[in-house]
Amino acid sequence: MGLEQFFDALRISDYDHEMWYGEEKVAKDMKLQQLDKKFFCGLKSLNISNSNSSGSGNFPVFKYKDYEVKTNPEWPAFFSFIKEVKLEALGLTNCKLNHKCIELYASAIGSKPTECKHLLVLNLAHNPITKEGARILAPALEENKSIQTLDLSHTQLGVYGVTLIAKSLQKNNTVKTLNLFKNTIDVDGARAIRDMLKVNSSIEFLDIGHNRIREKGLEAITEGLKAGKSNVKTLGLRLNFINDDGINKFFSEIIL
Repeated sequence: MGLEQFFDALRISDYDHEMWYGEEKVAKDMKLQQLDKKFFCGLKSLNISNSNSSGSGNFPVFKYKDYEVKTNPEWPAFFSFIKEVKLEALGLTNCKLNHKCIELYASAIGSKPTECKHLLVLNLAHNPITKEGARILAPALEENKSIQTLDLSHTQLGVYGVTLIAKSLQKNNTVKTLNLFKNTIDVDGARAIRDMLKVNSSIEFLDIGHNRIREKGLEAITEGLKAGKSNVKTLGLRLNFINDDGINKFFSEIIL
């Protein structure tokens, strides 16, 4: 079963309609088309990690501009599924998502076309999104008003990709948990995060472990945390190139 058919199967069922409509006779008299429009499951969290949902698999490559010019476009089932069942958490870890198919998910969390206002958790970890995918995802994150947990760990963003994500989160005040573990951000990426922390007051959990952060990078992060806006309560720094002197300096400056 492809993912498009999978979403349809979750959203619409052919069994036990009377349990949902409360009256068996009414349910039996309803036409199939009416049932299709009215019957939705109560699913809140969907984890389809380790599936092949890339453009070469079950989903075709989605190009928003191609759909935007159509008068009455038929949107992928993915869009209507998230909106109609009011999905709150979506797990897409290791789904072979690259920059060519990330536009589907960026469009889903942006202001158009579906306004998925109920999605709170988006996990895109272990996908080759790269800086090109970040270029597409960043504008959607900037305008999104619902996502509270965003996992972009192991997504090959690099310095430029992380910089784009960090800039978008300067204008976002809903993301509380941000995971950027292992994206090779180095000192320039750390400086971009510093600039984000100076103005962002919503992020409470930040993981920037395994990112080649050295003393200068940690100094930049420290500067962002001390700026006054930041509400970070948990900071992940493991597996970086930080020696004892760097850690001691960090604690001496960050702890009042």
